[in-house]
Amino acid sequence: MLLLKNNKLPNSRQAIMGIAFSLCLLLLIPMGCSKDVLEKAELAKKTNFPGMRPPQIDGFTVNSISYPGNDSPMDQLNGRKRNNVNTLSGPGNGGGLAWVEKDGPGKATGPGLDFLYYNQGYTSRMFTISDQSMALNIYPGAILDGRSINGAFNPKMLLGVSQYIRPVTLSTTMPVSGSVVARTSLPRPIAEKALTNAALTDLEALNPGGVGAASLRLELDSFKVYEELKTLYGYNKSIDVFLVDANTIKKGENHYINSVSALKLKFFQENFKIDLDTPPPGQLFDSTGANMPLITGGINPVYVKSVTYGRMGIMVIESQYSSVKLYNAVYKQLGILRNLIGIDRNMTEEEKTIINSANIKVKYTGINADADGMIKVNGLSGFIDVVSANKTYSKESPGVPIAFQLANLHTHGMIGAPFNINYGPFDRPYVKFRWHNEKDTYGQNPLKYFGDLYAYFYRDQAGTIPYNDVPDFVDYPYDITRSSVHYQNWVSNRETRTERSSFKITYSGYRHLLGEKEVSYYVKYGSDANTSKTDFSYQLVPNGYFFLAN
Repeated sequence: MLLLKNNKLPNSRQAIMGIAFSLCLLLLIPMGCSKDVLEKAELAKKTNFPGMRPPQIDGFTVNSISYPGNDSPMDQLNGRKRNNVNTLSGPGNGGGLAWVEKDGPGKATGPGLDFLYYNQGYTSRMFTISDQSMALNIYPGAILDGRSINGAFNPKMLLGVSQYIRPVTLSTTMPVSGSVVARTSLPRPIAEKALTNAALTDLEALNPGGVGAASLRLELDSFKVYEELKTLYGYNKSIDVFLVDANTIKKGENHYINSVSALKLKFFQENFKIDLDTPPPGQLFDSTGANMPLITGGINPVYVKSVTYGRMGIMVIESQYSSVKLYNAVYKQLGILRNLIGIDRNMTEEEKTIINSANIKVKYTGINADADGMIKVNGLSGFIDVVSANKTYSKESPGVPIAFQLANLHTHGMIGAPFNINYGPFDRPYVKFRWHNEKDTYGQNPLKYFGDLYAYFYRDQAGTIPYNDVPDFVDYPYDITRSSVHYQNWVSNRETRTERSSFKITYSGYRHLLGEKEVSYYVKYGSDANTSKTDFSYQLVPNGYFFLAN
């Protein structure tokens, strides 16, 4: 039976209940304690597994020789404002519907080393269903063996616990009236399918002949090492499927592209989500009478909190054109498909040639059936077909499970998978300031001189080789010195003041605008006997991450 519900059930507060239970025992005789509090405290103990530890998913590290930058043009493709188009998106920049979070700020290293490096830690809280065998174990309320994700990530059902499983409540994000909710007899695949079919039937009744609109998200990024594709899954998945028939150069454990440039495109089309309400005590699992250390091997089980339906694909695009030309051509075509404002609606002949001549392959999860291998995409028309397919879903074609979230059966906290990306090595840039668009307020009092102050980046000290892809994780300190002389009745007073400021570039390019800055300021107070003049100077301060250009 389906019913409408507006709010989720409250989270279990097992620690609080345990305290409440203890207090009630202490105060039972003099004060009394409600039966309800005692019952809730007792139920909370049914999923308390003393002496067990939570599973820890093995992290992994990817070494990347290309740094994507901090400002993502994909934000605009995904419906958010962005600051600059000349950047590449990166993991953690809003990608993956906030599935991947940065573990605080990254760490740049450089002083004392020959090159610059940057390390960023991430945690993924949504897991991609990589193949059909994994999908068999994934449905809302499925209780998984903590040992199957402790270390290597290979989720499997926890065996020997069927008698301890209890009913749960499921809900869906489909746009039906309210939030469709179902109370299941047991969490199992058939219960999920029953809710899905009922909600789709309701959707069809509300909108006869209509369909639901899928939400499409794109993540586009350049890459040079195939191991970087692991970051699109969020856990340490084998990338062997991507290496079949791939023309790579193996160096140590890494597989480098053997083309001039390459892009990885993740397209994630979310149709709807089936969610398990956080189970209160007595739902999902009751461990009364169970030898949990024996059943679980001392590792806390986890359960599937939600499953997302739709389709997902990872596309690899390799080209003999430059990375800038390849990126711009693909980005423009994606913008056209998304009806992006400000994008030229017509592809140039060169842009068409770039995509048509590229080696494009895609690995699907979803689109009605999982494709285990890479599929070759034929040119521009094939690229358009892949990205624009299945924009809607219906009862006949709802999509397939493509991603899921996990929660700890004891604490109900979300399970995350850690990984790190080591970017580098990068050459230290040579930097210098230059003025552009200098102007003044001639004939006015005060008289001001000002202009646009730029930082230019080079690969050589002479400043002859532009550094076009300078990494944007470096902090550039500089001093602002104000030298002033003030006259009052011809008596002078001089002062000099210096303050430290800094900037980071907002995109990877060979120059950065710091903004409109003052050069000098002169004001007359009635006569030449009473004046004030201030000159401003701006001087970069090397900090071990960059050098001064001539």
